[in-house]
Amino acid sequence: MYNVRVLAAASFLVLAVGLPAAQAQTCPGTATCLTYDLFGRYLDSLREQAAIPGLSALVIQNGATVWEKGFGRQDVDGNVPASPDTPYYIGDVSQTLGAALLVRKCYEQDSLEIGDRVTRWVPDYPDANATIGHLLTHTTNAGSFQYSLDRFGGLTDVIVECADLPYRHALYN
Repeated sequence: MYNVRVLAAASFLVLAVGLPAAQAQTCPGTATCLTYDLFGRYLDSLREQAAIPGLSALVIQNGATVWEKGFGRQDVDGNVPASPDTPYYIGDVSQTLGAALLVRKCYEQDSLEIGDRVTRWVPDYPDANATIGHLLTHTTNAGSFQYSLDRFGGLTDVIVECADLPYRHALYN
């Protein structure tokens, strides 16, 4: 049975600039609706290419929702479509943000590249072809989406090696 926690893959929040909220709400046939339709098709295509089961998108302008849509399925086994307000499991957000910020710090210090193989930093990492970018974006070597907290956790060892500090100390610096 497909794990629902793994199933919820991504949420998008897009801030639109320059589109009047009232026009966006009631815009049959206008350029604004066509723009949102095109944006929606782009997101759905991106979702399919990345093999993400479900995705929700929202455009907010001046504090008001001007466009929202769900794509794919929030529950593949139950064939339940995603909606704009589908709740998604996002895991340990603080670990995700912390890891991303620390990888960025190593990158800005020119000691790490996103295309580096994880084995450059952690020689015994089980996937010899995985890159830092693969772990950050939850993608496989072939480019498809693979949500795995264990795999993402491999960044901890990379950060420890790059920062030459225990992870918790690297977070404080």
